[in-house]
Amino acid sequence: FNTLHPITNVNLRKTLIVKLILTAIAVAATFSWAAAQTPLVDSKQLIEKATALYEQKKYKEAITEWSKINRSDTNYSNALHDIAYAHYQDSNYNAALATARKGLLYYPERREDWYNLIANALDDLGDEQTALKTYDTILQFQPYYYYAYYNKAVVHQKRERFAEAKKELEQCLLINPYYGAAHYYYGLNCLYRGDLVPA
Repeated sequence: FNTLHPITNVNLRKTLIVKLILTAIAVAATFSWAAAQTPLVDSKQLIEKATALYEQKKYKEAITEWSKINRSDTNYSNALHDIAYAHYQDSNYNAALATARKGLLYYPERREDWYNLIANALDDLGDEQTALKTYDTILQFQPYYYYAYYNKAVVHQKRERFAEAKKELEQCLLINPYYGAAHYYYGLNCLYRGDLVPA
C-alpha cells in the first residue's frame, strides 16, 4: 500500500514530468543542432555533374561528386551504385568490390545489381570461380536477370571456353532479344568457333 503522503506523491509526479520535458527539449535541441551542421545538398545537381564527368571518363572526379550525397538522401542508393561502377570502370576493382558490398549491406533490395558488380570485380581481380558462383547466386533469386547470363558468357569467352559462353549468351538473348552487347558477343563467339554463317 502507498505510504507516501498525497502531497509528496503529487510533487514526485511534477518533478518527473518536468524532467521528462527538459529531456525532450535537450534531445530536440541536439537533433536540431546536428541538422544545422549538415549542409543541405541538391543531389540532383551533384548527380548531373557527376554523370557528366563520368561520361568524359573522369571517374575520380565523378566519384568525388557522388560521394557528396548524404546517406540520408533518397538518391544515395543510386549514387553508391554509380560510385562502385565508376571505380570498376577506372580499373580500381578492390574499391568497386568494397563499395558494392557496402551497397549490398545498406540496400539488399537491389541485391542483383550489387552482386553483379561484385562478380564483375572478382572476375577482373582473377577470382573467376567466385565470380561465376556469384552470378549463379543472382540467378537463384532472379532467374530472368539477363546480365548475369551475359557476364557469365564474358567470363567463359575470355578464357576461350566458347561452348559454355554460347550457352550463356543464348539464355541471355532468350530473356532479352534486344540486348545489343549479347548479340555482338554471340557473333564473336560464332566466329571463334568457326561457325561463320550465324556470325
